[in-house]
Amino acid sequence: MKISFSEPNSFLDREVFIIKILDIYKQKKINNKDKIYMFKGGLFYYFIDDDAKFIADKYGFKITDFGKSIKCGFPIKSLEKYLYLFTNESIELIDTENNSINDKIVNIIKNINLDNISPKESYQVLCELKELIKRE
Repeated sequence: MKISFSEPNSFLDREVFIIKILDIYKQKKINNKDKIYMFKGGLFYYFIDDDAKFIADKYGFKITDFGKSIKCGFPIKSLEKYLYLFTNESIELIDTENNSINDKIVNIIKNINLDNISPKESYQVLCELKELIKRE
């Protein structure tokens, strides 16, 4: 699963990013409390909140702060090693990278006034959407 926002660039962006990640995590846990959710962001894979505590306790990971919660994780280059370690765990990967395109597409579509758009404007919107998708 990919989520539709990009990595933070400032302190305020980071706080918003953490809140969004925690919200997604909590919603997923409501739907399936037995699954462990692993997030991919930047150069790391990480677990948060109760999943971080579980993984840290079971596999010896170091816990660090994640806003008002906690996280633990490992570098992307170590994925193979840890996937082998986690073979008995039910893990779902949530990718936080390269998803700002989804926000852009949604914003473009939300701003279309279907009652007042010319064929030329419609064509321009389609071209803009096509270019965004092409870059993905």
